[in-house]
Order: sequence, then structure tokens, then C-alpha cells
Amino acid sequence: MLLGVTAFFCVGIAKLQTEIGYRAFLGANHPTVTAFDDFLDRYGEGLTLAAVWSCDDTDLCESVFDETALEMAYTASTQIAATPGLAGVDSPATSRLAVVDALGIEARRLVEFGEPVAARATLAQLALEDPLWRGRIVSHDGRAGVIAARLASSSSRTALAAYEAFREALAPFSRDGFEFAFVGGPLEFIVAGPELERDVRRLVPIMIAIVGVVICLVFHSVGQTLATLAAVGVAAIWTVGLAGWLGWPQTSLSQVLAPLVLVMGVCDSIHLLTIYDHQRSSAPPGAGHADVLAKAAGEVFLPALVTSVTTAAGLLSFCASDIESLAHVGMAGAFGVMAALFLTFTLLPVLLLAVPALPPGAVRAAQRWRTPLTALHDISVRRRPAITLASIAVVTLSVLGLSRVSFEASFEDLYGEDSDVVRWAAMASEHLAGAETLEIDLVVPDGGSMISDENFAVLSRTQQALSGLAGINGIVSIASVVEHLSLHFGTGNTGHGSASSEDEREALLRGFRAFDRRALNLWVTPDRARSRLSLAVGKLPQAALDRLSEEVESVLDDTVPPSWDIEITGSITVVQRMLEDIRKTQLSSFALAGALVYAILLLFVRSPYLAMLGMLPTAGAAIVVLGIMGLSGIPLDVGTSMVAAIVLGVGVDDAVHLLCRHKRLRAAGLDTHRAMRDAEVDVGRAVVASSAALAAGFASLTTSAWGSVSAFGVVAAIAIACALFATLLLLPALVEAREG
Repeated sequence: MLLGVTAFFCVGIAKLQTEIGYRAFLGANHPTVTAFDDFLDRYGEGLTLAAVWSCDDTDLCESVFDETALEMAYTASTQIAATPGLAGVDSPATSRLAVVDALGIEARRLVEFGEPVAARATLAQLALEDPLWRGRIVSHDGRAGVIAARLASSSSRTALAAYEAFREALAPFSRDGFEFAFVGGPLEFIVAGPELERDVRRLVPIMIAIVGVVICLVFHSVGQTLATLAAVGVAAIWTVGLAGWLGWPQTSLSQVLAPLVLVMGVCDSIHLLTIYDHQRSSAPPGAGHADVLAKAAGEVFLPALVTSVTTAAGLLSFCASDIESLAHVGMAGAFGVMAALFLTFTLLPVLLLAVPALPPGAVRAAQRWRTPLTALHDISVRRRPAITLASIAVVTLSVLGLSRVSFEASFEDLYGEDSDVVRWAAMASEHLAGAETLEIDLVVPDGGSMISDENFAVLSRTQQALSGLAGINGIVSIASVVEHLSLHFGTGNTGHGSASSEDEREALLRGFRAFDRRALNLWVTPDRARSRLSLAVGKLPQAALDRLSEEVESVLDDTVPPSWDIEITGSITVVQRMLEDIRKTQLSSFALAGALVYAILLLFVRSPYLAMLGMLPTAGAAIVVLGIMGLSGIPLDVGTSMVAAIVLGVGVDDAVHLLCRHKRLRAAGLDTHRAMRDAEVDVGRAVVASSAALAAGFASLTTSAWGSVSAFGVVAAIAIACALFATLLLLPALVEAREG
């Protein structure tokens, strides 16, 4: 039966589709995504994927306007433009340049019919003055250029096809000596997603090996270790397969599902192994292994069920997030934990029956645990006041630190310094205005025109005020276009140095429309009622990005009349609001996980006080770790912000097993002190082993090249270790103090 079910989920894995981009990560119906999509449709812009090169990095050219550079850009752009799903390709060799003469605006290109034109020096000078070229297609000094593809849709297929077209078209020139840096919103998901996938594939064997070593050291049985890993491995397969059957896309976030299930799902198996070994070593001669295993399973099942449900509750708390992919991870992870529970009591027993009798060393190792666990309990009782006061002091100090915890997500920390995405962004930022943009959509009221004298003055004044903000590397709007065109009309026969009236501006725009209708529609709608300000922004840390957004909103409040409608969007805004959602999820998921775990414990122990005590070790551990981060000035990032809810669900497992065993021994007639001491001795080995496996498994994530994944592993491992310490020292003291 289990083989059949596993085959079913394997088919689901085959159905799994990888999706990239903001739409896949946040969800197609996320307000930020729909607002950005509407903006792109309104102005016909489309997401941009670009390759940047610099003549500083090669001896093949001194300027992007040299013949060698232009021929390269023309050949590559022409090949890339043939890719389906692209709205167009811009480059120094293929983009049209507005040249103004007595007859009006003429479209010129630096390469015609595959050959650089003779007047390219004059055209190059015009390109460096054109706001639609400077900082967007060529650098201000002309030594760096861009080949930019405009994607007709934000689908993963289109983005991947465009990236592959870039790689194929530019490969020969890379071999010749050109160096290219790929930038653009879709690129982060195209490149970083596979980087994380490769990282996870490398991490999974490491995690399996580390967890396996911990289990083998505790139980001294290779057979039992392999059986446990096999059962949990099947649970991971089921989890990934479920996502495929449900049609959930594989995103960069869902890559962590398999490692999470592998680490968290092993705890129930460790507790079953502990009781099984104990009962096998003390069973009368002739007792069948199946009967002993059934008895052990019966004793472990109820606390294992409770701990699995609490862990699942911690993961399900992510469903409160507005980020669709994070909610999917929470639901699939919860399923994986429950699948691991199911397989612990179905597949694992089948495999354990095939394991030979325990070696003498395993029996002696199990018996050696009694002495240190008994001593630990005695310390807990004798030093109860000191341990309690010390715990209160540490938690109080941590609460103070908790108020200082900040959220900071830098580009470099998220992907790692060695990531291609980070290296490329750094190279591009040296030469261009910025790989990302913050877009402002302005709407004049009552059917007015953006180019009327009054409204155009507002637009120009707003652009001037925004240009002075730190972090803004360049601004383009229809005001920039008009200013550029009017300047060059002044050199012709019109006699105008600037377009000082609405009629003159409209005449310029009509001429520009004849030159390039699409280019005009990028900046102002045909009815002239809407216009955009495009702010080029570099890769800023979260705190700097938040400050910039506040400053932009402040400028808009000061310069734009209240009757105007304003919408702020853009690729940089999508990232900012995505990080804000993650930050909000940390708070909501921790509160929701806490409420769910407490409710589950209350149903289990039937005592509000004991349920609270059961949560104290883990909740205290999470508070301590976050408090230390706050006091040390270490900010939360994308990875560590998720730790609290996960650890709250996982870390409570130790307390549940200890309280369950204590409850049974009390029901058998033992007094409180004896029941707690025996409970700690009986389950202590499994508690230490499961916590060690969890901490070691999470700690293995520190080998990840992704800073966010590595930070998650460090914080989770420390929190699990703190929870174990509190469970074995503080919890027994509190329980005995209450019942004594």
C-alpha cells in the first residue's frame, strides 16, 4: 500500500512546474502584483531583462559607439529579437534616436543594414544627451551599454526563453572577450532560483548524513538509522508530490520543503526507537519483536500525535501571510509533518522488524543515560529557586532586547556575495542609473491635460524635487522628453529655445509620436491625462529603501495637488512590499502559532497551567534568541523572520513527551517528584536525541551560500538548544513546584 501511495506522489513530482518572478512568489492576485501589472499594461512597458557590458572590461572597444561594440550589439539584439514573447529589444545599435531638423523629428539608428553609419560620432553625442538613452541604453560617459529585452508578459516561460536567448546570442562574444552582466527583475528569480535549487540539492545529503550520524551515535544501530531516514525520506517525497498534484508551482521559497520535512519529521521516529529499544532490552525471553514494537507504538503514539499537530500548527500559521508561496509552504510542510507521523507508525515498524537484534553495545549505551539524566533532574530540583530566577532574568532582559529587533534584508545577504545575481548587479550599478525602478503614476483631475501650463509645471517641479533625494540615480518623465526635444528644436529653424506653451509642447509630442508612438506612450497616455515618473534606484537594503519610499511620499505630498491621483509601483516597490509582507508574517504567524499550540496543549493536558508550562521552554527560547539579536544589533532577515513560528511548533515536542510520561506515571500512583524524575529518565534520551538531530540538521544549513538560509539555520539551531535546556532544567522544577 505504501509503495502504491509513494508511486502516486512520485507522479505528482513529475507534474511539478517551476515558476519564477514576482507573480509566482506573491501570487497572481496579490494587490502589489495586480497594481504593477496594470501599470505595465497601461504604458505598454513590460518587464525588462537586460545585459550590460562595459568597454572598461575589455580591449575590444573604448566606447559602446565603436564599430566592434556596435556590431556586437546589432548581431546579438537581432538574434534576441527573434525570440517569441518579446515586445522589443533596445540597444545602442538598434534603438531609434530622435534627430531634430528643420523638417521635424527624424528617426536615426547608429547601425543601418548591419553596418555602423558614417555619422555615428554625431549621433553618439546626441545619444548621450537624450534622457531616453542616457543611463538607460548607454552610460553617461558612453563606455557601457545595454541590450534590453522588453517581455510581452510576466510568465515564467517568457522570462526563461528570453534569458536563454540572451545566453545563446552573447556566448560567441563572451568567448571573444566581452563580459556581460545580466540584470532585471525576472533575472533574480531565473538565476537565483536554480542557484538555491542546486544549494538545496547539496544540502540535503549533508543534512541526511548529519541527522543519521546523530541517530547512529544515540542508538548504536546502523539498521535503525537507515530505517528512520527511509521513513522520513518517503514523507519528503509525499510532500513535494502533493504540491505537484495540487498544481502549486515550485518557487525559490518552496525549495526548502524537503529539508524541513527531513529534519522535523525525524523526531517521532526517535521517540519510537527509544521506547522500542527499552522494551526489547527488558522483554522476557521469547517475546516477539512485533508484539514489543506494537506495545512501544501504543505508548508513543499519543504524545507523537500531539507533537506532530503542534509542529503542523506552527507551519500552518504561515497561511495567515498574504504571500501565496509562503502559505503553500506552510500547508505542504504541515502535510509533510503529518505524513512523517503516519509513516513512523506504518512504514518504520515494517522496516524495524527486518533489523537484527540489538547489539550489546546498544543496550549498554541506553542504560548509561540513566545516571546523567537522574543527576540533571536532581540539579533541577535542588537549584529550583536559582534556576527559576535566572530564567526570569534572562527572559526579562530578552524582552527588552525584543523591542529593539529590526528587520533588514539586503540584496547581498539574501543571495550571498558569490551569487551571479549579486556580482552582475554590482557591475551594472557602476555604469548605469539602476537596475530597478520606482514608478510614480500621476493622474490629473477632471479630464485635464498633463501638458497644460499649470499641470506641466507641477510635473516639472515634482521631478526636480525628487531628483535631489539620496538613492535616486536618475529620473525620466514626459517633462524630460519635452525638454530634450525643445532644446534641439531651438537649434533648428523654429527659433524656440524651449516649449513654453501647451501648444508648443503638443506640437513637439505630435512630432515625437510620428517618430516613435511606443516611446511616447511609455511616458504619457494618449489622452494626456496620465503621466509617469520613472526613478532609477540601485539595490538598496530594506531600511534604506523604506526611508527612500517615505521621502518620495513626502515630496509628492508637498508638490502634487491633493486633487491628483497618485499610484506608486515599480519593480523596487514590489520587492519592498514583499519584504513588508514577510515582516508582517513574522508577527502574525508567531501569534497564531502560539495560540494554536497552546490550544492543542490545553486539549492534551486538560490544565491551563500545565499547557502554559509546556509552552514556556520553547516560547522562552524564541524570545531569548530574538532578544539577543535585538541587544546585539543583529537584524532579522527573510530567513530568520520565519524561525519563531517554526521553532514554537517544533520545540514544544520535548515538553509534550515529558509531560505525557509524567502524567502516566502519576496515574500509576507515583508521587510528583518520583514521577517527574522517572519521566525525565525514560524520555530524556529521546528528548536529547531528537533535539540534537533538529539542531544539527538546522545547523547544517549554515553551509548554504544563501545568507538568509544560513542565518535561518543558525538561529533555529540555537533556539532548539535553548528549548532543550529549558525543558530538562526549568520545566521539571516548575511542575514539581506547582504540584508539590
